[in-house]
Amino acid sequence: MEKLLAEKTLLGKKLGEILVSLGKISQEQLERAILARPKDRMRIGEYLIQKGLIEEDDLLEALSKQLGLEYRKTLIGTGTNIESFTLSRQFVKKFYAIILKEGEDFVELALNDPLNIELIENIKSLTGKKTHLVLAKKIEIIKLADILAGESAESADDVLEDLDEEVDGFQVLSEESLSEPDVLDMANEAPIIKLVNLIITEALKQRASDIHIEPSEHSVTVRYRIDGMLHTVLNPPKRYQQPIVSRIKIMANLNIAENRLPQDGRIKVKYGASDIDIRVSIVPSVAGERVVMRLLRKEASSYQLEKLGMNKNILNDFRETLSIPHGIIIVSGPTGSGKTTTLYAAIREINTP
Repeated sequence: MEKLLAEKTLLGKKLGEILVSLGKISQEQLERAILARPKDRMRIGEYLIQKGLIEEDDLLEALSKQLGLEYRKTLIGTGTNIESFTLSRQFVKKFYAIILKEGEDFVELALNDPLNIELIENIKSLTGKKTHLVLAKKIEIIKLADILAGESAESADDVLEDLDEEVDGFQVLSEESLSEPDVLDMANEAPIIKLVNLIITEALKQRASDIHIEPSEHSVTVRYRIDGMLHTVLNPPKRYQQPIVSRIKIMANLNIAENRLPQDGRIKVKYGASDIDIRVSIVPSVAGERVVMRLLRKEASSYQLEKLGMNKNILNDFRETLSIPHGIIIVSGPTGSGKTTTLYAAIREINTP
């Protein structure tokens, strides 16, 4: 009863006040953020997320209490019942809004921004029904859209099978006959594009930190590094090695004709609502070019010092060191131990207003 009364008192309050009352930020942090944010271009909630002071979860929880709306942490397996998928996946990805249920005179709409009145009115006009609003995270909305669109069903193994079955759509060349134009054509064929995209997508789903593509004399091995350990996930035939490497070079803006010297590049992709930075390193070997792709997620929650697992004393010492205006900090450790994440978190800490 007390909890219900407390929640009612938050209805209609300013978002910043609610975040302070929920213990998500301090009053001092709120005041500093209000002064520092670009007032004409960004809401206070978006600014606090950008600076790593709160997470998307915190913002949606505060909005649910401010507006009296339900916040669902997951949309998958919660009784979604859609007879007609009214909104296209492109629309869902652009506006982060998806229809969950459709009744005779209403639609249940999950969205990330309940203050986008124009969007809500447009969906009312599109469906001709009143809307029941539910708050949800961007990634949850995209996940559900993927399932409804059937895009999660195909795997890299399925694509490889399709490649082997294709006759007219894809020409398999022997290693002796491979030339630069032919490899470029193959690298831009739909099956190879789909295969490389699925290799990256599966790695992101499994929370891998690296993708290794390693050629041997007769085959190619694709391995993911998960929690510091390498796991073999795919063994494409040797004939697909060069098209796969060439496709990755195209994505990373590298020289497709150069295969005798090491090359480093970068790929930027979106995975649901997350921005992913991929560092690409290609090194020639006796059996062909080896590829290592490092996956870096730009998630605010990953770059907060208090969430890195440091004990309190070490965290305090590290923060004191960061406050020193001059000097150098060296972070060392094995692959996957969190060096880059620690440095990103440190930079975010320094940039906090």
